Amino acid sequence: MIDTLSWNISTNAIQNYTKGDWDDDCFFETIDAKYGIYIYAISEWRMGAYAAQIAIYSNKVNVIPAVNSSTVWVYFSMATTFSYLPLSDCLIFKMLAFKDNPTQKTIPYLLIKPLENSFAFIPYDFNSIYHGFNEVKKDTISLNKSNTSQSDGIPNLHVNEVFDIAGIEWFNLENFDNALSIYHRLIGR
Repeated sequence: MIDTLSWNISTNAIQNYTKGDWDDDCFFETIDAKYGIYIYAISEWRMGAYAAQIAIYSNKVNVIPAVNSSTVWVYFSMATTFSYLPLSDCLIFKMLAFKDNPTQKTIPYLLIKPLENSFAFIPYDFNSIYHGFNEVKKDTISLNKSNTSQSDGIPNLHVNEVFDIAGIEWFNLENFDNALSIYHRLIGR
């Protein structure tokens, strides 16, 4: 059983819940205890690289996740699965967005604002797995290199690039199951 702290988590409320290759699911709580992130269906999608599905909770007693999809997959790493921006009230994941060809190696940033009922993207290539974000101020973030041994030798092409997330296009979470097709339509593929 995963220690979900004081959160009322039930896998029965997760869309098409399934176990992955890993024996256990994972649970994280944001530093301010505002959100609980349940990570499940963790599976190896290519050698040494893992993907998972997410359920985000915004209420400790409500068993229904605020955000959940059985079609959206994110890059999984125990240390860097997501970033949390408390001033912007935003969670950032790295979404697998390969469409029909997994060699495309497209892994954009997936931004989710559960209380605003919205999600957005910052397009990026497969190097997104080696980067994270610093919150400069509300709705302003800068890209940084993750502090992982795997990021050694990765070019710093966009490190310190600043993004105004208030100025990007946001989509309603009622369309979250279609995030992959929305992303491909957004980038013109």
